[in-house]
Amino acid sequence: MAQKTDSTVLFSQQKTACYGYCPTYELKVFKDGRVELHGEANVDLIGLYTSRLNELELTYFRQEFEKIGFFELKDRYDKDVSDLSTTYIYFNNGSQSKKIMDYYGAPATLKRLEKELEGLLKKLEWKAVKDQ
Repeated sequence: MAQKTDSTVLFSQQKTACYGYCPTYELKVFKDGRVELHGEANVDLIGLYTSRLNELELTYFRQEFEKIGFFELKDRYDKDVSDLSTTYIYFNNGSQSKKIMDYYGAPATLKRLEKELEGLLKKLEWKAVKDQ
């Protein structure tokens, strides 16, 4: 019997390109623990990959988003400076959702969470998705 999947995105992070060596990717974590990575440039995995987080890891990240007051943060952090990568970070707690654009000037708590999510690229065991 096929396992039922929940295609609702719990949280995601996307990093855009810059003129230098910036990791460019999109990471999506679904409510059922499925993780998708679309690596575009300057990351070890280029293309589409999947992995999985267990329930304990999902709970940990949910709590981290809540702990930093994600829904109380600004929608945008930017300044008129050039050549930085933009990070888009998204969270859906089931009753509300929010996407934040972080180009420059985000609080340290949000930056730490972004780094932790980026760490999943190296921490998880990834499988390439065929027939992209």
